[in-house]
Amino acid sequence: MSDANRDMERDEVLFALHKACTNTNPSAAEIAKWVERFPQYADEIRSHVAIIKDWAAREGRQAPEPDEAMISRSESRAMDALHKARTAAAGRPAAQTFDQIMAATGTNVPDLARKLNIARVILAALVGGRMLAPVGERLVAALTGCWSISTEAFEFAVQLALTAPKLGIPKADSNAVVIPRSYEDLVRASSMSEDRKKYWLGEE
Repeated sequence: MSDANRDMERDEVLFALHKACTNTNPSAAEIAKWVERFPQYADEIRSHVAIIKDWAAREGRQAPEPDEAMISRSESRAMDALHKARTAAAGRPAAQTFDQIMAATGTNVPDLARKLNIARVILAALVGGRMLAPVGERLVAALTGCWSISTEAFEFAVQLALTAPKLGIPKADSNAVVIPRSYEDLVRASSMSEDRKKYWLGEE
């Protein structure tokens, strides 16, 4: 399998995982089923699930205790979601990262920041995997409009970014750790005026 085909299959698997597990807070047994079925993507699956669990924790959901029926349902959902993802692949672009979306639309962080009148550091954190979900509704609406993509495609790009975060400024220490921050924290800490902060936080 070529690198391009492998990347496409991996994205389809992760997309199916996202569809099957986002609203269920997957258990350890469910995760093991995914890893057993797709061992070549074990690391990516575990990273993706860690993000899903983090989102669930932020929303106050508790991970369920698995039983045989739950595991069976999970496997069924997984296969159904993967089948749908593969069936739809011929009619939709493969899941894309923010870098791929910007390349395809001829956009970049500085130009988008100027167009939207938002601090560049906020957009840089988003595309660099340094912004935790959920992203503010106004920013989601603005960017999906600029890029002509669905909210689902945007959310998946957020998850892909979080699995491979990038430092905003190159550091001498190659072991530097990226610590993602919340959307609200990034907006409030930015150099924008208070009016612009309130706008992007939906407080006006």
